[in-house]
Amino acid sequence: MKDKYSYLALNDDEENEDEEKSSQPAADPLIGRMLKTRTILLAGEINKDLAERIIRQLLLLDDMGEDPIQIFIDSPGGDADAGYAIFDMIRFIKAPVWTIGMGLVASAAAIIELAAPKERRVGLPNSHYLIHQPLSGIRGVATDIEIHARELDKLRDRINHLIADETGVPFGQVEKDTDRDYWMNAAEAVKYGLISKVTASQADLNIPKPGKAGKAEKAEAKKPAAKKAAPVKAQPAKPASAKPAAKKPAPKAPAKKKPGK
Repeated sequence: MKDKYSYLALNDDEENEDEEKSSQPAADPLIGRMLKTRTILLAGEINKDLAERIIRQLLLLDDMGEDPIQIFIDSPGGDADAGYAIFDMIRFIKAPVWTIGMGLVASAAAIIELAAPKERRVGLPNSHYLIHQPLSGIRGVATDIEIHARELDKLRDRINHLIADETGVPFGQVEKDTDRDYWMNAAEAVKYGLISKVTASQADLNIPKPGKAGKAEKAEAKKPAAKKAAPVKAQPAKPASAKPAAKKPAPKAPAKKKPGK
């Protein structure tokens, strides 16, 4: 029986070979096993092909349940649009996502790291981070270069606002920092607000294992609801029966004296 994760485990080179040879490529069993644990590895240059593969994996895992998804990021960056596509999808799906920086998390990869809420953004001890203004290698006539430069300024402004919003660093400071390459080690990234903490162990994250969170919720839902005690109706007080007041005996008339003889 074919593994339902197999088509997600294909490498870009294998997909290209499949188009050229019209043959079914072999899936990477290791990536398939990682997906079963709801773990995604985002490694290498960020481009359209990588973004498409990561987005497919996110959509499938989200469709299969709402257990947490872990994305391990080790990338020198790449295409900003591809990075934003992954960023938007992380925020689009229902399942909570953890972004875990390792190795190098640079440029567009740092933007993807910011897609998770701060409490779910962590880094491994030897990870390091780079934020900077977007780069361009545009060529052409002066008018086209001018148009592209304006778009690049808009992108730079958008990136700086995102970093400021997610880290709490004032926008003006972010503008100054990203004017040139701004490098941070893991501890410095925590101080900057890029990640919430440095972790050396999976156990430190306290991420529920796939299935456990859902099972706990289902078990809680199956518990019979406690029966509500029937409200005690207040009985109307019966009016006390009025007893007739005791009649006082009428005063006796004084005895008449007999006339003396």
